[in-house]
Amino acid sequence: MAEDQLVQEFRSRRYMVITDLQNEDLSCISGKFQKDGMLCCHILKVMMKNDIRKIPDKYIIDRWRKKEKKMISKINVRLLVEATVLRFNNLSLMAAEMNLEGSKTEDKYKYLSKEIERLTKELKEMDKC
Repeated sequence: MAEDQLVQEFRSRRYMVITDLQNEDLSCISGKFQKDGMLCCHILKVMMKNDIRKIPDKYIIDRWRKKEKKMISKINVRLLVEATVLRFNNLSLMAAEMNLEGSKTEDKYKYLSKEIERLTKELKEMDKC
């Protein structure tokens, strides 16, 4: 790089990767897996940092597999996992936007904290039914 060139960071962004290492669930708010069927660099970086050396099979979708494996796959299970991950990613994105707004003032923070507690209780009650 020449001395007269200026290096400047442009649009620095942060991405949230949510992991459940026990169940091999990885999710990023970038949503690249849901859009393109490929894990994003954010998830891959988290995998490297946690010394995960093998990509879980559920993240290698059929269109990237050889034909032999496509015939063996269990479509219903895969669709259920993909739907769950999609719902999780959508909720994560909505929650991140809500948290951003809720952190702007002390009043918004207190209100949002109480609402999150209330919603969490309601969700747990739904499991009892």
